[in-house]
Amino acid sequence: MAEQWHGRYFNACSPIAQLKSVAAADIINLPLIAIDDVDKLKQAGQAAVFALYNRWREVASTKNAFVLLLSGERAPLGTQVREDLRTRLGWDLVFRLRLLSDEERAEAIRSRASDRGLHLSPEVMNWVLTHYERDMSRLIALIDALDHYSLTRKRHITLPLLRDLLAEGHLPT
Repeated sequence: MAEQWHGRYFNACSPIAQLKSVAAADIINLPLIAIDDVDKLKQAGQAAVFALYNRWREVASTKNAFVLLLSGERAPLGTQVREDLRTRLGWDLVFRLRLLSDEERAEAIRSRASDRGLHLSPEVMNWVLTHYERDMSRLIALIDALDHYSLTRKRHITLPLLRDLLAEGHLPT
């Protein structure tokens, strides 16, 4: 059975008292705390994030460790927040997330198909990229479902097979 993760999510619209309460707790019994839009928090919210960040660093190698996941519009050192928070956010691992271009999306689909030992014809690739949802998680789910469907039907992946899959509604939601 998969491990269950429970945590707390905050954003700039969340009641600041809740974020302060978590930051001030003697023991934080949450495996994950996620805070979106750190750059949009007011001073009190930024102070709570600063306190929470310091707690995270203090307990990182103890049994009370938790994951702290923060997001903002810009890289930490370019974020308009109080200086002590800005510099702390720049100390750790930072990822820049962006939407994939059409070419990158096609390459990601080809890579997923290749990892599964699938060959997608240009016709199938073109149809998927022009007629299906653009969300990568849905595109990956389509490739996985198409792989399973082709195996159960003992048919090569073709545009008619893809259309049959979609018509029968065998996609995860």
